[in-house]
Amino acid sequence: MSTANEIFANTIAWGEEEELVRALVLVGSRAEREPADELADFDVAVFARTYEPYVQDDRWLSSIGHVWVYIPEQYDVEDEIVPTRLVVYEGGVKVDFAFHTMGLVTKVDWEGAYRVILDKDGIAAVIASLAHDAQRHPPVEQDLSALVREFWFEAYHVAKYLKRGELWLVSPTFQTGRGRVMGSRRGGCIAGQDTGLVLAGRGSESPEIGLCAVSLCGQPETATY
Repeated sequence: MSTANEIFANTIAWGEEEELVRALVLVGSRAEREPADELADFDVAVFARTYEPYVQDDRWLSSIGHVWVYIPEQYDVEDEIVPTRLVVYEGGVKVDFAFHTMGLVTKVDWEGAYRVILDKDGIAAVIASLAHDAQRHPPVEQDLSALVREFWFEAYHVAKYLKRGELWLVSPTFQTGRGRVMGSRRGGCIAGQDTGLVLAGRGSESPEIGLCAVSLCGQPETATY
């Protein structure tokens, strides 16, 4: 049975052997200073000269470990497609690979936790500079207001789903709202002066939803995520 450490080591070894792969960056909870729990995913940003060979033929996934199941997806970064492979390896070890062209290094939002685990061309210094600049600029009022409204909109639905017992809907809905907040200013403290909202961020993967202040009939005041 594969262990998380084995899969992680094999991922780095795979990147080292692939000439097209220039850097691997671990993001998310596994990149945090505090150790992640044993069930945490590995979110790996792959920076390559081209990703076409890796999305046209998925057999490379098996060079890292025995694949139980995987799905191909994609998202956009500034109108450029980022293909992904969401993989569950033997033992339940999950790795989410996101393929970026080298030009996206300067376009990715580096506000959150990250750790460069493979660097063939010295992009770690570039990322560090971009991350430093991102942390120096607080969100503007318009963006903050939109963020606050979206969080409470999703929190309302979480409370309703809990009331109905529709637990299968709770996690994706909560993660959507939480992800927006954490992605905007991870581990910070975001306060809306005219919203009655204080989000005290701890920058961790705490399961505490903190919806005790959310009422379908009352005014939200404080939520801890």
